[in-house]
Amino acid sequence: MTFEKALSHVLRFEGGYSDHPHDPGGATNFGITQATYDAWRSSQGLMLVPVKDITRQEVETIYRERYWQPARCDELPASLRLLHFDAAVNCGVANAIKFLQRALGVTADGIIGPITRRALQNAPESLLAHDLLWERLRYYHAISARSRPDGRDLRVFLLGWLARVLDLRSRIEV
Repeated sequence: MTFEKALSHVLRFEGGYSDHPHDPGGATNFGITQATYDAWRSSQGLMLVPVKDITRQEVETIYRERYWQPARCDELPASLRLLHFDAAVNCGVANAIKFLQRALGVTADGIIGPITRRALQNAPESLLAHDLLWERLRYYHAISARSRPDGRDLRVFLLGWLARVLDLRSRIEV
């Protein structure tokens, strides 16, 4: 799976502007929070603007630079790239790597190093793909079951997260 195809899939779930009162990310457009957009624009020496005004080119660049590359998606077998990228986008890069590591049975430190790469070489891809999805389900259950000090209730997103995992399950290529 290429970055472009994976991004196209992710944007089906991350498209459009929202500012849901229970979303701790706040104002978001195409899945990119205002904070992420501000950090990226600052790193480029650009003036800060509302995330509502993000361009398609900026969306693609941010997803490549802040999610695809740090999650090291190109180092994974093609059949696992979408699952891993989508997890990095929806759950954070470090969590996506930890999901991968737990599915591989190695220490979940959030860093793809030689132990993770070696385990990845020996893992059956279809089993690993299913285990990655189970890791996502466990994560969603855990974060939606916790009460938050800010009063936001993440359970309002649970059905959407489950639908996302089911959609990914239907796309497993192995």
